[in-house]
Amino acid sequence: MGDYHLAANVGWALAGRPFDDAEMVEQLACYGGHRHRVTWLLRQGHGAGQRPRFAPRYSPQDQRRW
Repeated sequence: MGDYHLAANVGWALAGRPFDDAEMVEQLACYGGHRHRVTWLLRQGHGAGQRPRFAPRYSPQDQRRW
């Protein structure tokens, strides 16, 4: 498909592991003309799981300066 993260994100949402492009196309074959909608919904967080994140996260900071 050519998108760098799309296949891996779809793989994590559907199977709990990253997919390559061929596996993603195979898994989404049953959706026919709606593959874009399915990938969009999975990208919005409606999938079963999301890709694990390994980077450190910043704690929320109060940006108001009184």
